Amino acid sequence: MITCVLVLQACATDSDGPPPPPRESDAIQLAGEAPQLCAISADQSTIVWTFGHDDNDRRLAAYRVASGTATEFIRVRAPLTHGGEDPVVLSADGAVAAFADRDGALVIARTDATSQHRLGVLAHPFGPRRTFVLSADGAAVLYWSRDGGGTFHHVDVATGADRVITTMAGLDLYHAAPPLWSPTNRWLLYPTLGLAYDVIGRQLQPAPFAMADGRFLDDDRVVARDGARVVRWSLTDGSVTPIATDAAEAVLGQRGGFAVVITHDTSGAPRSTDLYDLTTGQARQLCGVGESCAAALSPAGSAGVIDDADRGTFVFATSSGELRQVSTDHRAVSFGPDERWAVALGPLYGSVLRLDDGELLRWHVSSGGTPVWWPGNRELLLETVFASTELVLRHPLEGDHARLLPGENIQVSPDGARAVITSNQLPAPGVFQLDAATLGAATRLFLDDLRHLSVVGMTDGHAVVETYAVDATDQQLWLVPLR
Repeated sequence: MITCVLVLQACATDSDGPPPPPRESDAIQLAGEAPQLCAISADQSTIVWTFGHDDNDRRLAAYRVASGTATEFIRVRAPLTHGGEDPVVLSADGAVAAFADRDGALVIARTDATSQHRLGVLAHPFGPRRTFVLSADGAAVLYWSRDGGGTFHHVDVATGADRVITTMAGLDLYHAAPPLWSPTNRWLLYPTLGLAYDVIGRQLQPAPFAMADGRFLDDDRVVARDGARVVRWSLTDGSVTPIATDAAEAVLGQRGGFAVVITHDTSGAPRSTDLYDLTTGQARQLCGVGESCAAALSPAGSAGVIDDADRGTFVFATSSGELRQVSTDHRAVSFGPDERWAVALGPLYGSVLRLDDGELLRWHVSSGGTPVWWPGNRELLLETVFASTELVLRHPLEGDHARLLPGENIQVSPDGARAVITSNQLPAPGVFQLDAATLGAATRLFLDDLRHLSVVGMTDGHAVVETYAVDATDQQLWLVPLR
């Protein structure tokens, strides 16, 4: 049994004395009217935001963390958002930004304000996801325009040269799954369109079968679904190798190494649920005849979950295929970054399973949100509700005591070393950094008594904090140093 203790004052101080004063003098305000965070580069060197009250005249600016300088680099109609995606895509070093403007046109610009290009109108610019991709090095933008029903373009960012690769009418670009990069970024795969693009050779290669889904097995091989088959497709020589047949359903891991294949008999009843190693083609049975199972695989493919309609929820390691039960009812399961731990969330209690030895831990608290594993996978952080109060659960994976802290939002730095929570509740409002060494301790980094606070982004050294008045006006954006 996990003991949960509600801690209020711990979020306000890191000592026994009064709360320390807010360190607002250390925070940097990202200027402009109605500012909104757009993107943070993968190397964390550049933060891009947009500002301006008029959507027909929005300004984009870039803040360079190393130099502490900001540059307004373009004025445009407001960038479009696609679902929950960032409105702006940045190259890994933050030097190049790409986005769709309010007219649906693709815009690329250097964040040092030295160049900008406005290109063709995207296919389905107001759709659920982007139809353009920026290469990791920022050298090329690949996009689909609506010309001819679907035209594929390759743009040289340095010159703005827009080269048409091919026109393919009849493609369902609106519902197409997001493209995937190969490990070395040479190939771009459109898994539900059955297309692979060679960025170096600038050739679009159609799959020689009816691809329904696909993943990269390595840099030049794809594993994919082809009707009732699971196959390997070589992008080098075009060969196709069947791995599994008679698949009523196939679940591919994100990195392509394993698949769960469900087969049915001639009457449509479940016959078998098997785990396939897609490199060797070998299979292990997970569920037998008559057992109705749903399955999912972890991001790295080292673990998975089986939801049996009669027996409950199980997790397994793909190395062994051994099932370990986490509950007798049905749960949403997620895995820690190193995939040693799995957490199953239910309406009344949560369960945590250690995959290497099967140890099961439980806590009794109403749970919700997405689990956050921190730091170094030693703790589980979870947004939850207890006695109608929004809280954050700190659950040590190696211990038997948990803590509940006031808070509505959790953010972790990309390196996993620091975590912050936001609280807009009395008696301890503010943005707080959690202490990894002490379970109950937290340090307040930022406070604005007159505005609502929300952490909207993180780097290894900063939290990006959005503040606004109760009526959602007077919006501000701050860069707050972490300790």
